[in-house]
Amino acid sequence: MNTQRSLPFTIAIALQLLLSVLDILVSLPDLIGQGASEGPPMFIVVLSLVIGILGLAAAWGAWQGRRWGVISIIVLRFIDGLGAAPGIFFAPTTTLMVLATLGVVLSVVVIVLLLLPASRQSYA
Repeated sequence: MNTQRSLPFTIAIALQLLLSVLDILVSLPDLIGQGASEGPPMFIVVLSLVIGILGLAAAWGAWQGRRWGVISIIVLRFIDGLGAAPGIFFAPTTTLMVLATLGVVLSVVVIVLLLLPASRQSYA
């Protein structure tokens, strides 16, 4: 296990933690029935919650230098970005459109940061 972490790797893990916590916090009001009436479909809400929970575990694994953590983050960010992509154009409110766009962009940023050569040394 390599304890030296590059700056891009550290930023990627920090963004992953932030996105995971936001996924959980944004999903909870819709799950308990107190979200906006024009929110995302329930499938997306549940997917977001699951991705948030799994994302926290993946971030911990990646921070520990585990390859499975990094692979999990890449897969989860891909799924989350793919799930948010339709919201860029079809979300019922401007707020949801902005959140969808931000989710897709940050997912791509995390994936790119983890695939940089400097980051790969942190979990190789």
